[in-house]
Amino acid sequence: MYFVFLEFLESRVESTLRELRDALQPWKKNRSPVHVTVRGPYRVEPDYEHLRALAGAVKGQGVRIIGAGYFSHGRTFSVFLRAESAVFRELWWKPDFPARLGDMQPHLTLFESNDRGSALQVLNFLKAARISIHTTSVQLSVFSSGQPDLFGTRPVDEVGPNAHLRRDIVAIDEDVLPRARELGELLNARRKELLAAGHGNA
Repeated sequence: MYFVFLEFLESRVESTLRELRDALQPWKKNRSPVHVTVRGPYRVEPDYEHLRALAGAVKGQGVRIIGAGYFSHGRTFSVFLRAESAVFRELWWKPDFPARLGDMQPHLTLFESNDRGSALQVLNFLKAARISIHTTSVQLSVFSSGQPDLFGTRPVDEVGPNAHLRRDIVAIDEDVLPRARELGELLNARRKELLAAGHGNA
């Protein structure tokens, strides 16, 4: 299976989002890039010429990351930050989750668990946190779920479409990451208790 990711190139944006994800779920060694999945799954490797044409739509466009949400899929509960951009209308293609354009939910998943209570704690934390990011330094890349490593992606273009723009803004309260680490440790302790009590792989 192949997916198309929108990845973040600006170091402050990428590191802030990655540190937040790692803080909230310290037991999960997640080496995949922080990303928005915009297309897929494809059963065969997608046409790179078509993807390069789509990547052209990203040029000059910004992505805003603000607000939190939550969804469940089977027994997994996921918490995310919302991503907003006019470009998503052109990029979006998810055949397994068909939705009208107005119902799209582009997002960055920051937390996943089989424990609904833990997911709701993270959701409430992110809703209360002051996080606002605007970035133009993004690129499209292809990810294969069949790779032995869960972090290998192949850029659609050699150079990101907005590599020379410097319009990235990261606005986050200085206490958000320390508080996220505290919450992550509390959730890890809860997870161990649930595992010890035989409640699956929370």
